[in-house]
Amino acid sequence: MCMKKYIEKFKWFINFIYGLLFVAGFNYYFFYENIFGRESIFNFVLLFFSVYIFDQNKNITLKEKKIPYIFSVIFTFLLLLGNRIYYTDDINTFFNFKTIFFTIITFVGFTKLFAEIIYILFNKLNKNFNSIKIWKFYQNKYILYIIWIFIFISWIPVFLTIYPGIFRYDFNYQTKMALNLTLFTKFHPPIHTLIWKACLDFGSYTGINAGFLYTVPQMLTLSFSFSKLIKYFIDKKINNWIILFSILFFSINPVIALFSIEMTKDVYFTVFLILYILELLELLYDSNNYLNSRKHMLLFILFSLMCLLFRNNFVYAFILFVPILVIYLRKYFDKILFITIIPLVCWLIINNVIYPICGIGEGDDREKLNVPIQQIAYVVNKHDNELSVDLKDEIDKYIDYDKALKEYNSRFSDPVKNTFKT
Repeated sequence: MCMKKYIEKFKWFINFIYGLLFVAGFNYYFFYENIFGRESIFNFVLLFFSVYIFDQNKNITLKEKKIPYIFSVIFTFLLLLGNRIYYTDDINTFFNFKTIFFTIITFVGFTKLFAEIIYILFNKLNKNFNSIKIWKFYQNKYILYIIWIFIFISWIPVFLTIYPGIFRYDFNYQTKMALNLTLFTKFHPPIHTLIWKACLDFGSYTGINAGFLYTVPQMLTLSFSFSKLIKYFIDKKINNWIILFSILFFSINPVIALFSIEMTKDVYFTVFLILYILELLELLYDSNNYLNSRKHMLLFILFSLMCLLFRNNFVYAFILFVPILVIYLRKYFDKILFITIIPLVCWLIINNVIYPICGIGEGDDREKLNVPIQQIAYVVNKHDNELSVDLKDEIDKYIDYDKALKEYNSRFSDPVKNTFKT
């Protein structure tokens, strides 16, 4: 009992120490092995902020904060692991005294702060949201369209700032294909290239900017998929604050707003993947009613096919997933087999019959070989002095050895992949 009173008496000092650990960890994390990476006034503000947060929960027992701490430990561990790999490309750099010492400091400081913030979000905000009866708003019969319009409008300032969209990634190659300046191939999903071709053709006839014709429908479809996801949360009566957070996350997150105007196949793939997963969840939660609904079965087939068409490599994930779904829902074996095999058969027909008829050729097989090409390039880059002349000549038959040595990038395979002699 005396020990407990003693701890209570010095709790402010304990929180101050935790605050110092967080500040040191923050600087170490963001400025890489430099715990004095920022000016003192900035660190002072961080210290004040962290101690203030700790003080908000000073009367809450550790048992009450058990779940937030579990989440915080996992999140902090992944954050630090990813940070180390990002800077060094090697997990072995963890294992020296200096790194271990500073990592422990950062781990304790981050875990403490994240856990306290999570507790505040899960408890105090949740009580406030429940008290304003926000469910009345969620029950509006037009809520899907209200959220859809809200998210779309939230992205308009970004759209106007970077009008008519962001033209990058591999879109230049797709534009050359669309304009018949180079051979039309499956190097990128043809359906996506054809959408861009339609925008270019229609724009040339009407005088409307082709980028505008592409970007606005993409913004509409992406915001619709997010609103469908949030509507699903509402239908399942997820916590009020989670729903509200989701609305804000999709509407004001700058990364999402930028990707809504990004001219890349990944955006449309995201749209159909979200819709596909929502159908999959309904199938798993209420299999009997779902499989007795032609509408749902048709949507499952359609969204599966769209995912296959918008990502060339989705077929591998799909083929691996189908047996699992068939086994899990073996009671409905015939219908499950039907809704999974049909999109695969349609994809095979489109890919191997319709595309060739339309003059769309095969893409370069090196696109399938990113990982082994990167593995070879890694060996060249890290162990050049250990390789024999004969082995270097053998490697050079497949990839440009000098480029692999000089231009290898652990996060970006194109510099070496593009030299692969298919």
